Amino acid sequence: MSDPPSSWARTVQCAPLTPEVIVVLEFPTIEAARTWYALPAYQELAPLRTRNIPGDLVLVDGVAPDYDPRATAAALRAGSVV
Repeated sequence: MSDPPSSWARTVQCAPLTPEVIVVLEFPTIEAARTWYALPAYQELAPLRTRNIPGDLVLVDGVAPDYDPRATAAALRAGSVV
């Protein structure tokens, strides 16, 4: 596997996201997500996605046990910073 992008070293506590659509993919570990991202099959398709759909890839290394994704999605839709 190639080295991950240098941007993966960043830690973001909170970012103002205003997406129209949120897609969540679950992986067993952050390393598994990074491995998937680096797969040649995904890398071949990634330009098709990035040329046609604006968006950001955000990797999250787990969430708190009481995390409620519905509340987060509602806050984002309402324009609140989560």
